[in-house]
Amino acid sequence: MKKIIVFSILLSMFGLNTFAQSKQFLYIKFTPADATLSINGVEQETTDGVFEDLMLLNKEYSCTVSKEGYTTERRNIVMRNPNETYVIKINLKKVPKYGSLLVKSTPSRADIIIDGQFKGQTPRYIPEILVGEHKVSVFGVEHTINIEEGKES
Repeated sequence: MKKIIVFSILLSMFGLNTFAQSKQFLYIKFTPADATLSINGVEQETTDGVFEDLMLLNKEYSCTVSKEGYTTERRNIVMRNPNETYVIKINLKKVPKYGSLLVKSTPSRADIIIDGQFKGQTPRYIPEILVGEHKVSVFGVEHTINIEEGKES
């Protein structure tokens, strides 16, 4: 009976709203939408890149958004203000992919121009060149080449 009386006194002193305000709303929007969201190491259910939930006041949360082929983003948040909506927006960036290029010519010592930039003279090995289509000019003759990840062209 004493516990009920003490609880009733606490409710009257602090009001019911004090207890109701112990959780805050957290909204995390991330792209790409099919990335994985973890909060404090626990993977969260989301199908559209949006996480909405009530979180405890004054507790630190570690938010991690990740996807293969993209950078991983981590944010820590402590929600301190009652009845506030906390918003986090995270846009993951693609990790660049590289291939390599070996340029030879006869005769040698020809200028190599790739996408309008001088890259040296032949013969030359270029170890990191972004995956995709590039314009390569040797002896003033332009060629279009396609660089693939992990392959030497």
